[in-house]
Amino acid sequence: MDYGGGTIGQGKGETVRIRPLLDILTELNVNKVNVLKIDIEGYEDKALLPFLSTAPASLLPDHIIMEYSERDRWQSDLMSKLTQVGYHQKARSRGNILMSRK
Repeated sequence: MDYGGGTIGQGKGETVRIRPLLDILTELNVNKVNVLKIDIEGYEDKALLPFLSTAPASLLPDHIIMEYSERDRWQSDLMSKLTQVGYHQKARSRGNILMSRK
């Protein structure tokens, strides 16, 4: 895995280039995120932890909807980091969780 642009995962198939979320938002001049929906098959921690650690508080989404059913694949404690930066669980379904800062 390479957060600067590389591949992720062990599966077979197409190679997909990845970029840090903060880089994408900065390049697009995004200054506010109301809702972020993320479903990347158990790699939510890989995408969100670097973002939560480096993004300014003003750019943190008000709400994050993410796949929760694949959390056993997470290699880091994403939920603790979300709590640390002010998120709390607002709702949960069979496969997804809604985390809110408001």
